[in-house]
Amino acid sequence: MKHSIILSIILFLSFLSEAQIIEPIKWSSDAKQEGRDVELIFTAEIDEGWHLYDTYLPEGGPLPTQIVFADSSLFEFTSQLEKQPEPVEKFDKTFQMDLRYFVNQAVLTQKIRLKSEEPVELNGYVVFMGCDDEVCLPPNEIDFSFQFSGSESESQSLVTADNEDIATVSSGSATGQSLWLFILISALAGLAAVLTPCVFPMIPMTVSFFMRGGENRSRAVRNGLFFGLSIVFIFTLLGGLFSVGLFGPNAGNFLSTHWIPNLLFFVLFLVFAISFFGAFEIILPGSLVNKTDSQAEKGGLTGAFFMALTTVIVSFSCTGPFIGALIIEAIQDGGIRPLAGMFFFGLAFAAPFTLLAIFPSALSKLPKSGGWLNSVKVVFAFILLAFGLKFLSNIDQVYGFQIISREVYLAAWIVIFAMTGFYFLGKIRFSHDSEVPYLSTGRILLAISTFTFVLYLFTGLFGAPLSSVSALLPPASPGQTLRPAGSIAYQSGTPGNELCESPE
Repeated sequence: MKHSIILSIILFLSFLSEAQIIEPIKWSSDAKQEGRDVELIFTAEIDEGWHLYDTYLPEGGPLPTQIVFADSSLFEFTSQLEKQPEPVEKFDKTFQMDLRYFVNQAVLTQKIRLKSEEPVELNGYVVFMGCDDEVCLPPNEIDFSFQFSGSESESQSLVTADNEDIATVSSGSATGQSLWLFILISALAGLAAVLTPCVFPMIPMTVSFFMRGGENRSRAVRNGLFFGLSIVFIFTLLGGLFSVGLFGPNAGNFLSTHWIPNLLFFVLFLVFAISFFGAFEIILPGSLVNKTDSQAEKGGLTGAFFMALTTVIVSFSCTGPFIGALIIEAIQDGGIRPLAGMFFFGLAFAAPFTLLAIFPSALSKLPKSGGWLNSVKVVFAFILLAFGLKFLSNIDQVYGFQIISREVYLAAWIVIFAMTGFYFLGKIRFSHDSEVPYLSTGRILLAISTFTFVLYLFTGLFGAPLSSVSALLPPASPGQTLRPAGSIAYQSGTPGNELCESPE
């Protein structure tokens, strides 16, 4: 079970990944200060053909634009939220109702008065939703931060710089960082795929293939290296088929927002999870395996290549869900992600085979196959089930069904990961699981980590922002308030909210 720690690494790294789809709405912030009176200005530049919804919308519609302040105890509101220009009102075919929205540009101005003359930092975020005539993007959150002095004489030096792009503050370098994070996750997934019942037992057989017939050492090393490179080539070729060249430049937006691909992705994740639970196996035709295996018997570099192809095909019942999950995530972002993801997945997957072909004496140090291999599959089944809900949530957010709310989503995750914790404790067993006569240290540590995460999710039901996993959760509904520790958040545009009422 010590090898299962890699599962936790992939899980928590996956929580940090965030889809980088197109951004037709770009925000900037500005502030003006006179003494303790401050004017906060949020400007949205909207691409042609897109629109930004108003700060107040009727029930049953999309999510309105909201300005959320982390700590309201630092200031008081002195005016209603001002909007320039006035939003237009038209019938929305998607939601079948009259809705108000901004086109080209929206300027939201909020006047406040600081309660202290000491230096103050105001933090928060803007929640918004952009649509065109065909699709809507899932709600997005953009962070902002202002620093003020409490006195008029120092106001100009501490006010946040004009036209600071708050979209860049939150994700300016996220594309590059998330690409490297995706590459790391792909490599870890490749290593984890080795620790499955379809792959791990193949390692000794594959190494013996290169050692057979008393081949000399240099030839065995050469064939082993070519075998590894062939695996990398096969997976990279697969990733190339799903690169940006196969789909149009707007494919990422379509795949992230339209109900058809999101429903398809959810079904695929569900099928992968059920397969890993042991209900059935996803296998390629046996005739294909026999053909490649017969070519592998030729030996030499040709035999090494077909041995690699046979390994990829035979292991597909276990690697398929890993590959499918990575490709689904990659093609939503486009660019080189499918190519890079499959390259590093293949590199990590091939590394144990290649290294052991070069150093066959290390085979004796490998752990024996056993029930722990099936445990790897089952844990990943729970993870796939949890992450598959994200695609159903995308449909719900984009089309405004309001069925899978933040609370419902969290409740489902709590149940899934609680069951994962009980599985680590041996309280849940599947058909292919071995009996757990006692709890190993690894199982106890993984159970503790999982139940800790469950309790963390539980706080989200009572308004905790859950910032470490917020990218994967639906946004708070218009009537829900997220409560950072020790603070109260106010949302603009919500009926009955202090931000929209006349100042006292």
